[in-house]
Amino acid sequence: MSEVASTDVHVTCTATSQLTRLAEQIADAPWIALDSESNSMFAYRERVCLVQLNVRGQLVLIDPLTTAEALPDLDPLRPALEDPQRTVFLHGGEYDVAVFKREYNISLAGVFDTQQAAAFLGWPKTSYAAVVERLLGVVIDKSFRDYNWGTRPLDPRAVDYALHDVRYLPAVAEALQAAVDAADLHEEVAIANATVMAAAPHDAAFGPDHVHRVKGQHELDPRQRGALQSLLIWRDEWAREIDRPAGRLINDRALLAIVRASPTALGDLKRLRLGARVTRRAAGLLAALERARKDAIAVPRQPASPRPDAATRARGERLRQWRRKEAQRREVPTQVVLPARAMEMLAERGCEDFAAIPQLGDKRVALYGDTLRRLCRE
Repeated sequence: MSEVASTDVHVTCTATSQLTRLAEQIADAPWIALDSESNSMFAYRERVCLVQLNVRGQLVLIDPLTTAEALPDLDPLRPALEDPQRTVFLHGGEYDVAVFKREYNISLAGVFDTQQAAAFLGWPKTSYAAVVERLLGVVIDKSFRDYNWGTRPLDPRAVDYALHDVRYLPAVAEALQAAVDAADLHEEVAIANATVMAAAPHDAAFGPDHVHRVKGQHELDPRQRGALQSLLIWRDEWAREIDRPAGRLINDRALLAIVRASPTALGDLKRLRLGARVTRRAAGLLAALERARKDAIAVPRQPASPRPDAATRARGERLRQWRRKEAQRREVPTQVVLPARAMEMLAERGCEDFAAIPQLGDKRVALYGDTLRRLCRE
């Protein structure tokens, strides 16, 4: 498994018939390496633009954009990708898991996330490039990190960059699996991988409550918050019209500056120096502000986040302090001792039912069960 795939040979799949043949090749493979590329920085609504696979050293590119009619989904691969008996190597895989659920209704199973493994081993740098360089001595060119993967035809150099993400992944995974076993961290990493597989589908759709996500909106008065809501709607319509991410047209900080300045004419807007792109849209922007002045723009009430009571806060602080000291004693990362989510749930619920906290696991309960019960009772 540790043999690195060829640097120049790959197969491209653009039709369902090709996926069916690929599924047959995967059927008896004990592992596959997988990565995906999306166009979130370049489109209003992101989509998967490329899927890279390594199957027994064979590099495969699945291109869903070349002929969309011929490749509407990845259904032929569903049995292979959802089979928990087959290992799927990912690196920083929560995003891949989420987009596969959203776009293809496929729940990746059998995941071994090499970034999780490196983090649990305490490695200071856990990016894919850093891990590949540390284990294989290969320096990966990062020139295409911000490439628009929705572009067709793809730059051949970008294709090679994308293939790097699965070319070295099996060898990296093999080395990390051995290191995890040697460090007796198999269960801890398995629990982390289960958390990766549980990642929820991404849904970045604009909604009326988006105003509450804007940092600094709580400093506005009700009238200004209505103006901000009107500007957010205007920005979303603009982004949808030209198929660009809303935040890259004009960011939230600039919207707040506009709300506070409350311009009523083009000259007022130009003084804010927001750039030619925004100035060209001045008519729509000023109209959005005028609507907010004339009409009461509905801003949905922000759901109240329940504040933990004093006992929960105290329990959480005791757990945090103990976790830090125990990690120092064992010379391991804090998540090895107690994952953050498990600590939050223990603080909220107490220690009466460890089975209700799947992020704990049998090993941690055996090691720390009595200590955790004591910390929860104090």
